[in-house]
Amino acid sequence: MICDLCNCAVHQSCYGGFLRHGVPEGEWFCDRCKALKADEKLECKDIKCFLCNDLKGMMKCTDEKSNTWAHVICVNWTPGIYFTNDEKNKIDGQLDLERFNVTCHQCMERKTGSVI
Repeated sequence: MICDLCNCAVHQSCYGGFLRHGVPEGEWFCDRCKALKADEKLECKDIKCFLCNDLKGMMKCTDEKSNTWAHVICVNWTPGIYFTNDEKNKIDGQLDLERFNVTCHQCMERKTGSVI
């Protein structure tokens, strides 16, 4: 599926929810773009992955109360946390906070994200 606003692509089965049952008719917007369209005060910089702090890519809101978002791939590849439902909008587990203090093997920097 390709979001009609941000043009990001995602596998139907990876993104979860109703997409697992077929392609919807008409326009389709990812959860992040739906949130941006629904709230004019919300800006792109307000929605970033709490694991890697990147603004780009397909994300799911994992906690509406605290407006916490995560890339599906970050949740899938981070040991200790996991999705708890088919919608892929609820996570559980214990995140090792030490992962935020490790130098990334890919970029060779210590940034604000969690190393996977």
